Amino acid sequence: MRIWMIAASVLMMVSCATEPVYRTEFPPPVKAPESEASSLLVVELIAYTSGQRGTAVSRMMENLPEAGFYPVVIGPGGKEITFSNYDISPNSGMVFYRENLSPGVYTLIGFRYLWLSEKDMTLMPPQHQYFDGQRAAPWQQTKLLALRRVVPIYLKPGTVESLGRYTIYYTHLGADEDPYRLQGWRYRRTEPANKHVLSVMKHWHTASWTKWNARNAARIIR
Repeated sequence: MRIWMIAASVLMMVSCATEPVYRTEFPPPVKAPESEASSLLVVELIAYTSGQRGTAVSRMMENLPEAGFYPVVIGPGGKEITFSNYDISPNSGMVFYRENLSPGVYTLIGFRYLWLSEKDMTLMPPQHQYFDGQRAAPWQQTKLLALRRVVPIYLKPGTVESLGRYTIYYTHLGADEDPYRLQGWRYRRTEPANKHVLSVMKHWHTASWTKWNARNAARIIR
């Protein structure tokens, strides 16, 4: 009996170990490459607060009009780059991506946190009730969560590259009039060389993503 139980336990561990890591998801929209030199840049962020560490919630935070995070990346010519965000991947943290970039140096200086107070929410026009990481509006407050060391990357022509994966722990003030204001925050991990999100993207098989993934040198997650 004991031998059978040991054998069953071993079989269970083996089956768990061989279970596919990747879970099916619906990829976000993306424009097709405009030319052979067009490139795509991506950043991954995991942001969690008290009681969320190691849970699904810590990996799948959704950026909402009242509060959210956004990468601050400066491109050639000193202009901040605009990213699209994909918050609901079961295989990664928040994904920020921008397609059809020209070659050059792109530098991540940190992440911007945007939030609304209770008063701000009453001022926000209904037609603007969506998350925008670059919007400068009188009803929205911001704070730059700067990295100790900026992360530059030279984006080569016709490539898909990542600026890495970053993990931020934060707490809210929780006050009735300003519940989303940051009380505290810190980077738990900064991993500029982490290419995990590129491997996740290799599973995105819509027509335009297939064209981008032909330029994505990362290994696919099995």
